[in-house]
Amino acid sequence: ARAVPMARQMRSTGADSQIANLVLVADQLAREDWTAVLEDISAGMSVGPLVDGLVRAWAELGAGDREAALAAFDASAQETGLTAFGLYHKALARAVTGDFEGADAILSGEESGRLSLTRRGMVAHAQILSQLGRNQDALALIANAFGQDLDPGLAALRERLDQGEAVPFTLIRSARDGAAEVFYTVAGALNSEASDSYTLLYSRAAEALRPEHVDAILLSAGLLEAMERYDLATQTYNRVPKDDPAFHVAEIGRAEALRQSGREEEAIEVLQALAESHGDQSIVHITLGDMLRQMERYDTASRAYDDAVRLFTEDRGGQWIVYFARGITHEREDRWPEAEADFRKALELNPGQPSVLNYLGYSMVELDMN
Repeated sequence: ARAVPMARQMRSTGADSQIANLVLVADQLAREDWTAVLEDISAGMSVGPLVDGLVRAWAELGAGDREAALAAFDASAQETGLTAFGLYHKALARAVTGDFEGADAILSGEESGRLSLTRRGMVAHAQILSQLGRNQDALALIANAFGQDLDPGLAALRERLDQGEAVPFTLIRSARDGAAEVFYTVAGALNSEASDSYTLLYSRAAEALRPEHVDAILLSAGLLEAMERYDLATQTYNRVPKDDPAFHVAEIGRAEALRQSGREEEAIEVLQALAESHGDQSIVHITLGDMLRQMERYDTASRAYDDAVRLFTEDRGGQWIVYFARGITHEREDRWPEAEADFRKALELNPGQPSVLNYLGYSMVELDMN
């Protein structure tokens, strides 16, 4: 809200600023002033070729011209050379207007070749398949993409599909949501490729257009954390609702931001509370164990790792790091038999892992054994 008048003032002086244009376009989209969006983009107010093209398409849809919108998605894909972005958003637009067959044709690769979908894209496709009465295909899609060990959000989706529910398409509900997805999509593409402060502009724009966009909130918080703006990161993580499937992810991020800012006891309290409310998530206990181990609280760290290991229903290669970490805490507690057993288990899961071999070998040298 404070940026908009400043951006308008810049435009009135004749300044052509990509950031000012981003602010102004986001404001118009938030007010659903589709005519102003289309007129300004046509007049040359540019955020960038990809954003301009995709936003124009969603604005056409918001204005009620579906055919013009679909044509604009195609044009954006051709003009920018970023075909996958245009096709993905075209599929979302088809779905939001009820054309689930057309959306599936794009996302399945039947229409224009296979797309490499993000997690959000997979969720969208699963919802679309469910709307087509193809829950078994949606279940297969999730299993092939993510396996059986799912996060809470995907697990809840799988359960609804397994029970035969016609899961509604909610990833995008309107043209405004679609515009928010444009900024989030671009932020995701820029992440790790551009500066964090630049990427943050796009994730914040996505949040402004869709305040409940949890993925955008988490991306913004992570960027702020990387920029060492820990107070802002903590505030942003705090915006994820407690009933959201990603709440534990936000709390883990908030705990790390607190730790990085020197508020270690508060960070531990956050994770301990999370272990009570989300004790069925092994990552919560692992994160608590890691933080306690870093603080050299080896006894309580071991107990946190114990809680994580108890949740393992079958051996998986990635679990080696948990056994290795618990082996370290046991070794620091002078509990060598337990430590060696954990190191051996880590090597069983990841044969030849150099960090484990190194720690085990040096421990044996120090103990003058084997």
